Amino acid sequence: VKQVNVRPVGSTHSGCGVDGELLQAEGQPEWQCSLLPVQGRLLGRHPRT
Repeated sequence: VKQVNVRPVGSTHSGCGVDGELLQAEGQPEWQCSLLPVQGRLLGRHPRT
């Protein structure tokens, strides 16, 4: 994974990952970011898929 689009849904706070420590965003409906393979695991998918 080189880049992902992240969209907070449901009861999310102002970030994503476990307790929002992976990414922080203030009031944006969607944002793009670059991730290291190990960070992809915090989003719930294997980094190679």
